[in-house]
Amino acid sequence: MRAAILAGLAVSLATVAYAEGPDKERAANQRASKSAPAKGDPDPKSDKPLPAPEVKVVNALHASNQTEIAAGKLAQKNTENAAVVRYGRMLVREHGAADSKLVAFAHKRALALTGEAADLSELESKKGAEFDAAFLTMMVKNHGEAIALVAAAKETCEDREVRAILDQTLPRLQRHQAQAVKLQQQQQEPTPASLD
Repeated sequence: MRAAILAGLAVSLATVAYAEGPDKERAANQRASKSAPAKGDPDPKSDKPLPAPEVKVVNALHASNQTEIAAGKLAQKNTENAAVVRYGRMLVREHGAADSKLVAFAHKRALALTGEAADLSELESKKGAEFDAAFLTMMVKNHGEAIALVAAAKETCEDREVRAILDQTLPRLQRHQAQAVKLQQQQQEPTPASLD
């Protein structure tokens, strides 16, 4: 009799444990799925929308990166100057890496990037020294405008992540502009053959 009572008690406890187990497990899984983002989803801690000025600067940086990448590729194709080819490669590499980080940030913050590369059709038709002059003038101007944009945005930026992007971007833009100015000066220097 005692064995029958113990067996009945064991079956009852097992039934109760089985009945509660899946519900508790299901509830725990639901809590976990609400608190942890699925792979590739925006981070819920960063889902606070960006203020409009930050959205504007992120889109402007994306457009600037796209323009510099396209111009860098064009430089590698349309110049005969090895230094301009190297500068073009550097633009593609560095603006490409910066834009990849910017796109990842935008995805994380659920921001649709709307910036597009500027129209370079006028530059596309130029070749050789004529291309170099127009391209380098454009690079000095474009990088100067981007530097002004980033410097102004740093003054008013409220978002910590955008501020970090701006802090990383400014020295790179300044270096790119300085390199373009140096190449431009080298283009304007008389060559020994023209001194005769």
